[in-house]
Amino acid sequence: TNIEEGFEKGELNAFIGVGIYTTPERRQDEYTPWPAPAIMSKTKAFGGEGEAYIRWIIEELKPWIDENYRTLKEPESTWMMGYSLGGLIAVYSAYVTGCFGRIASVCGSLWYENFVEWSKNHQLKNPNVSFYVYYGEKEGGGKNKWLKEAVNAAKALVEDMRERKGIAVECGCDEGGHYHFIEARYEKAFRWLCQKKI
Repeated sequence: TNIEEGFEKGELNAFIGVGIYTTPERRQDEYTPWPAPAIMSKTKAFGGEGEAYIRWIIEELKPWIDENYRTLKEPESTWMMGYSLGGLIAVYSAYVTGCFGRIASVCGSLWYENFVEWSKNHQLKNPNVSFYVYYGEKEGGGKNKWLKEAVNAAKALVEDMRERKGIAVECGCDEGGHYHFIEARYEKAFRWLCQKKI
């Protein structure tokens, strides 16, 4: 794949990647900032355990990684990235901790109930954090009350971030839906994370 080739060529070797596994049953709890009703029939409600999840990362997982690997520990060298609900919790992490200097949200579930409005009224913990927001122009098609706001929510978040002093934001999109071009989207996010300067 292009991502594997990038690592082999040394183009994507600027970081130690840590993939955090969560079960399908726990995903809607750990990757959400507060409880919210299910958005589709036959799916469970969102548990809203995101803050506890982020605190586990920064208080237990990250210290273990820093102790066992040759890491650069400052925020400029500590990054968070996610896709879909993972992209939502990555953005939310910036309101919980200042330890991440770069945050990439790829097709993030920024439509989540009241998230964009909430984010406008809360301060980021790291005043110099940089964001990468990527979405598909056909995301959220259909009549679902929340999902149909996917593109508008991403644009609104980007606009809000750009109005904040000191915050760098890069935004990208393609013509696909939520599940299109996933590898290519990840590659773009990896390359953004690996930039020397933002």
